[in-house]
Amino acid sequence: MPPEELALLSAIHTDPRNDSLRLAYADWLEKVNKGEYAEFIRLQCQHPYIAVLYHPPSPPRVGLSFEMPWEDSQAKARLKRLLSLAPHAYRVGAEFWEEHFRGLPLLQQELHENQITYAQELLELIGPAARLDLSLHTAQLADWLAHPVMTRVDKLHIWPNLPSDAEPDEQCTLNPHYDAFWAENIPVLAASAVIDRLEELNPCGCISTGKMTSRSVQNLALCREFLEPRVCVEYSY
Repeated sequence: MPPEELALLSAIHTDPRNDSLRLAYADWLEKVNKGEYAEFIRLQCQHPYIAVLYHPPSPPRVGLSFEMPWEDSQAKARLKRLLSLAPHAYRVGAEFWEEHFRGLPLLQQELHENQITYAQELLELIGPAARLDLSLHTAQLADWLAHPVMTRVDKLHIWPNLPSDAEPDEQCTLNPHYDAFWAENIPVLAASAVIDRLEELNPCGCISTGKMTSRSVQNLALCREFLEPRVCVEYSY
């Protein structure tokens, strides 16, 4: 990959919410006779954003996934044509679900506590353009937030690691270990620059399907005060 292209991609990863950087990359692609991919990026950077999905290692499936209503039938037809021409990131086996989000490949990946070294290797495996939809299982969130892999994450799902003997209480309310994890780590998230780079955050287990404990109510209030104004927060039970 040419140094100029690497520099453009690096700029995108530095400020991933900034569409002007993606459009500058599209302009460069057009200059080097990659107009189809340039058009693809420009279309996906239109509002509303459009996500194009497929299951690896199969060919792209017919159809588009829209995050918001979209009525431009010509744009839809062009995206269907361009999907087969858009570059695809390197994939490690069939466990990757790949999506093109705002012009760049977005790969779903799952990482566990003992894979912090592998996470560095992952950056090399996915290539310089791809970004991540990451499910992270951890008890040491601060260590992960400082990891270089976080510069590539658009969507982050955080699953607290629980003690092996942890059990929900008899009222089926939120597991107290989840409560303790989020009471400690919501401030950690709020202090991290990662929040201002994400498209979406899912603090899994921060709220309950049953009766909310007083501590989980406090945690939710902290999320609403310190996280929701800065990132789209989606809650899982």
